[in-house]
Amino acid sequence: MADPIIDDIESLLETPEATAETTPEATEETPPESAIPESGDTEKIQKLAEALARATADYQNLLKRSENERREMAVFFTESFVKKVLPTLDNLDRVVTGTPAELRTGAVYEGVKHAATGLYKALESMGVASFVSLGTQLDPNFHDAMGQGPGTAGEVVSEFEKGYQIGDKVIRHAKVIVGSGE
Repeated sequence: MADPIIDDIESLLETPEATAETTPEATEETPPESAIPESGDTEKIQKLAEALARATADYQNLLKRSENERREMAVFFTESFVKKVLPTLDNLDRVVTGTPAELRTGAVYEGVKHAATGLYKALESMGVASFVSLGTQLDPNFHDAMGQGPGTAGEVVSEFEKGYQIGDKVIRHAKVIVGSGE
């Protein structure tokens, strides 16, 4: 991005030779001595131009750093809020999945199901998503192994709690049972 102040200073540093074609008055009058920059003035102008360029770069870096900090704070606050809401969502999921088939037609069941769906949509709008654990290999970056059970060695065979992430950041590891190879 061009900076008009730096361009003005650079144009002062360039001293094109005036010709009679471009400046007719140049042949009639000579510029006053105060208009001709001395060598010390040129050095001062160059130092000021360099200082301005450094200050501009520092300012751009400050803007980038501030934007990154703002994003990090937004993720931090979202993560803090989500960690408080997840236990309630887990309980709603347990009610929905643990309700016997003959009781899944009542208004209370439907209300709990809609509440869980609403929470999932709210989390999704904040960039929070659960990740699939069942059938995948145990990964300590995503899973907390709670024990072993029958199944393929190293593969997640059961899940106690879902894991969640914001973007690439895991905010809660999935609590899982891993196959023992039996």
